[in-house]
Amino acid sequence: MSLGSMLLNHMERLVGAQSVVDIRDIYFKAIGDYGYPHVVYAASYQSNFPAAVIREEAQIYCNLPESFGQELEKSFQFSSLPWVDWARHNQGNIRLSKLTAELRDRPDIVKAYGIAQRHGLGAARLISLRCRVARAEGVVAICPAMSTSTDAEELLWARVRREISTLTYVAHMRLATIAGSPSGSRLTPRQREVLEWTSAGKTVAEVATILGLTPATVEKHLRLARDALDAGSTAHAILKAHITHQIFQQNSA
Repeated sequence: MSLGSMLLNHMERLVGAQSVVDIRDIYFKAIGDYGYPHVVYAASYQSNFPAAVIREEAQIYCNLPESFGQELEKSFQFSSLPWVDWARHNQGNIRLSKLTAELRDRPDIVKAYGIAQRHGLGAARLISLRCRVARAEGVVAICPAMSTSTDAEELLWARVRREISTLTYVAHMRLATIAGSPSGSRLTPRQREVLEWTSAGKTVAEVATILGLTPATVEKHLRLARDALDAGSTAHAILKAHITHQIFQQNSA
């Protein structure tokens, strides 16, 4: 199969994927098909919601050797990892060895590259996700087979850079879209009902009478709604459900 045909096939699968797991797996396989079996994707998606309502956290997906990740975590907090810092301020891509050479006066850069080298990942390449999706940022690190030389990686990248860059940006857009949608924590119809009646000022006993349930069952649905929305209180759950358009909708039966 030609590189162009492979790209079209992977693009169709990425566009059609309906979950984060599917997008991740399709993307990782695609990058592996182009000669880079080791991948780490890390990004944060910033919503328009207040921080007290929706907490923004970095999403990290990887298939790197576990030993590499463990050593890296011992030395760096993710947000302070120098590769993430590079992607935050730069666009495009860069070979890890080149970045280290350019910033060799920075101990953190040298230390991180040393860890990569010890695990056979010295030929890794970084791809910045800066300015690819509104209100999102991140970095992708890809690496060919372990112990591949930087010269061999440079030749491989020259051959497949267009395909990998395109797939990376499409996967990032799809992941950001799903993360930004309200479908991540869906309420059941009954959970929506008890939240709506509670928001109208009804007590648990009154909601139970209106819906023909026992007070204990109403309490159960309120608890499940709080859990589903990661809310610390019922009032917080009502606010999050309203902001994510899950209650007070005409078709929310």
